[in-house]
Amino acid sequence: MSKHNILLLGLRGQAKTRMARQMTDLLDEYIPFVAGSEINDDPLNPISKYAMDMIAEKGDDTPIEWLHRSQRYGEKLATPDVSVADLIGDIDPIKAANLKLSFADERVLHYGIIPRSNRSIFVINELPDLQARIQVSLFNILEEGDIQIRGFKLRMPLDILFIFTANPEDYTNRGSIVTPLKDRIQTDINPLSPNTGTGPGYHRAGSFRSW
Repeated sequence: MSKHNILLLGLRGQAKTRMARQMTDLLDEYIPFVAGSEINDDPLNPISKYAMDMIAEKGDDTPIEWLHRSQRYGEKLATPDVSVADLIGDIDPIKAANLKLSFADERVLHYGIIPRSNRSIFVINELPDLQARIQVSLFNILEEGDIQIRGFKLRMPLDILFIFTANPEDYTNRGSIVTPLKDRIQTDINPLSPNTGTGPGYHRAGSFRSW
């Protein structure tokens, strides 16, 4: 989809999540990653300190493992209790204590589910239910592909296809998608049923409309 992040709009029961899960069939069957990497580092383009240090130390002898496309999928249901730490990450004080490192060291970070889905497809279901402040935390990931954790100056260009699902009825009943986030979702797909929906940008069989 031209590297577009996608919003799937539709009523309950229209198989939005099922379609998203089946998109892994379009990926390469296996890809290599640096063994032990939490974020599936590409051996030829590492982005985490762990992988870069490993490659600097072992060079061509760096151990690699293979990731099947069925494992290149992450999913999170938007609920009021979802936090930035869950999605992006946080400082792990226990890791800092065990490794005797300061909180300024990148190695004390605990990655959330999004960085751990690097080089994968990541789905957030029922996006309007996600609190506005949590939606704001996604801006930089969608626009620049970077993550920011507790003020750390990290440049980690994540390779992730984001797919969001939403029920149009929930825009007013339960929540909304903040405008800057909507601007960063390049394509929305609204598979309208044959008997519903008319107007600009839509037709009876369905719709593919860019923002």
